[in-house]
Amino acid sequence: MRKQTVFASPALLNLFGIPVTAQDINFSAIQQYLPENFLNECIAFFWIKAAEGRIAYEHETSIPAADHGNTGLLIRARIERSKGYPIRLYGACLDITERKVIDSQLISTQHKLNQQLSDLGHLHELSTQLLEIPDLKTQLKTILSTLVQFHGAAMGLISLYDIRKNQLKIGANVGIDLKLLSQVSRFGGTNACIDACLEKSRIIIEDTESSSQFHACRDIALSLGFRAIHCTPLISHQDEVLGTLSIFLPDPRRPTLRECTLADICARKAVLFIERDRAQKDLEDSQGRFEAVLDASGAPFIILEPVRKKREIVNFRWKYINRAAARAFGQLPSELMKHEVLETLSYMSAGSPEFYHCIKVIETQRTSEFDTAYVQGEKTRWFHCIASPIHGGIAIWFADISERIRNEQLLRHSDKRKDEFLATLAHELRNPLAPIQQAAQLLVAAPVTDTQRQWASAVIDRQVKRMGALLDDLLDVPRISRGTLTLKKTLSSVSDIVASAVETALPNIEAKSHHLAVHNNAPSVVLEVDTLRIAQVIANLLNNAAKYTDSGGNIILQTRIHADELIIEVSDNGIGIPSESVSEVFHMFTQLHHTEDRIGGGLGIGLALSKGLIELHGGSISAHSAGLGRGSTFTLKLPVKSDIQSLSPISRFEEETPFETPPRKILIADDNQDALETLGALLIAEGHEVHHAHDGENALRIWHEQHPDVCLLDIGMPKLTGYEVARQIRASAEGSSTLLLALTGWGQSQDRQASLKAGFDHHLTKPVSPKQISQLLKKHSLQDASAPPSPLR
Repeated sequence: MRKQTVFASPALLNLFGIPVTAQDINFSAIQQYLPENFLNECIAFFWIKAAEGRIAYEHETSIPAADHGNTGLLIRARIERSKGYPIRLYGACLDITERKVIDSQLISTQHKLNQQLSDLGHLHELSTQLLEIPDLKTQLKTILSTLVQFHGAAMGLISLYDIRKNQLKIGANVGIDLKLLSQVSRFGGTNACIDACLEKSRIIIEDTESSSQFHACRDIALSLGFRAIHCTPLISHQDEVLGTLSIFLPDPRRPTLRECTLADICARKAVLFIERDRAQKDLEDSQGRFEAVLDASGAPFIILEPVRKKREIVNFRWKYINRAAARAFGQLPSELMKHEVLETLSYMSAGSPEFYHCIKVIETQRTSEFDTAYVQGEKTRWFHCIASPIHGGIAIWFADISERIRNEQLLRHSDKRKDEFLATLAHELRNPLAPIQQAAQLLVAAPVTDTQRQWASAVIDRQVKRMGALLDDLLDVPRISRGTLTLKKTLSSVSDIVASAVETALPNIEAKSHHLAVHNNAPSVVLEVDTLRIAQVIANLLNNAAKYTDSGGNIILQTRIHADELIIEVSDNGIGIPSESVSEVFHMFTQLHHTEDRIGGGLGIGLALSKGLIELHGGSISAHSAGLGRGSTFTLKLPVKSDIQSLSPISRFEEETPFETPPRKILIADDNQDALETLGALLIAEGHEVHHAHDGENALRIWHEQHPDVCLLDIGMPKLTGYEVARQIRASAEGSSTLLLALTGWGQSQDRQASLKAGFDHHLTKPVSPKQISQLLKKHSLQDASAPPSPLR
């Protein structure tokens, strides 16, 4: 910038005190008006930013003001360049003095606030420590140490007034050498301590060197190395002098307002513990061992004396209260003793039930038992009281029964939830029974067409599967909560999973004429998941959308990849979820009140089960709704592993290689006649030879006679259980080759473990279809294809 010409506005020239002659001024002409430090700083800052290649920059600085202060400036500049070199500088200069003042005030206020918060933290810590300290000497020293720290000092002293000897004695000290402590104790502290006791007010000596008030004790100050004293009297609630609390400051100065306030707080704490200590001693002296035992007892105990007005009881006065009772009321005994009950317990009034019970005990001279509640802030505590008349008053023992009351309330709530659940479960189990019964009646009606017979069979099969799925869900939830559910993970494509879920939910969607739109934006993405479980979750969300959307609604299923996650969203334009209920929809047995009119409301476990299954996969599920009548959106997030995206998925929906299952000799043992005969008839229809047994003994006899290839044994049979039959078969020399299948309604993990331990090959949970048995026989045949089955006899 060779020309060094400055174009400045009149306001800018006035700001720097430059005569307003022209806007086009040579830089050297105005240079004389600018403070040298300011000018050098601005030029240096400009060249730094220019060297950095900046186009624009801001710079805060200041110049001397006419009132001997400083004017804060904010310079905003823009650099114009030619061939990479700066040739011109544009900018504006703002007066930010007022903002700087406000910033300074804010910083100061913030500092004060931080100091207050810090002080409160130390006071809270002090209170916590004092509750755990049993003896007065340590309590006073802890209080003194905290106050010394607040003053930034190194020495402090608590002097206690002995009323019998009319002198001060050392109660606690911090930082005073033991050799010099005896010198201090001769004076009971210092002149300031004595004056504070006599005047019952704070005494401050700003400089021990120049103070005439401290002349007699100046040698003590020189020996201990302090120059100022802050002395606060300890005054009891009855306006009695208990002693003094003194801080010795290393430099001559007055204590700040903060230090005085903190000294008063610490003094009150010291008074509290001194009075408690004296009250304890007085109590032990006056009432002897019996009251000492009562005071140490964990059982709350109080003695009240009636306060009468014209022979009528209008109040009670605390005559005795042990520590357990005082703790129960959240107060100190000294805060209650000799005061009236209605003055100290704000929650009680002359019309309170407990007040009436106490009057009744006095008037009838008979013991009474009653329960009462004591409110402490937001917490309510319950007490069971036993009140007995004594000479001149009433003695009350009471016990905290809050835990029992809360447990009773929880039991009532749990009992209500149980009743609601059982009612819902009965409803859900009863729903499939009606179509099953009607279809069964249709099958025995005459005449029945083949179409009607097929329809009735399909209804029965569909409703049985629905009941089975319901029972499976009930078993899955506790497995997930205990962490015992085993995931069978395989590599599956998102396309296969979505197709399976849609196939499952489509009948419900079509039944209400909904429009389903599927936007699969990640069809080729491969997941390592339990495919059946993830498809089950998505199908559950689709079924919910169909259920809670009025006929002809819109349901959208879409998938996409975001970062390392697969996101699956199911949204609808249904009845929506109230904002206050969104967080509850994934809780077990949750039923939203506004959905009670929906057909097939369910047990309220579907979403809880879905949440558990997704979290077992390391994913998450969430719900969103704009409110009632505005639809809902459920979002699944599943992790996608980058190292398996290129692998070919193992589709669980591919057709298995055809394999002809040879006919087998099968023994079915079950004490349920209908279950036994229907399963046997279905297996016979598939070409197997079937033998029946109604108890364990017959099952074992038939096995020895027929040597079947397969045994389907019910666990809970009479005479011999399925476990016992299985053990005896395995113990036989010929029993190792028999395929043993446990057939039971018990399906928890411990039941499966018991079956395997007894010798069963597989554990099947009722109801069992012939298709399941055929699949197991096919698997068994594939594993042992070289060994031909036993010939049918």
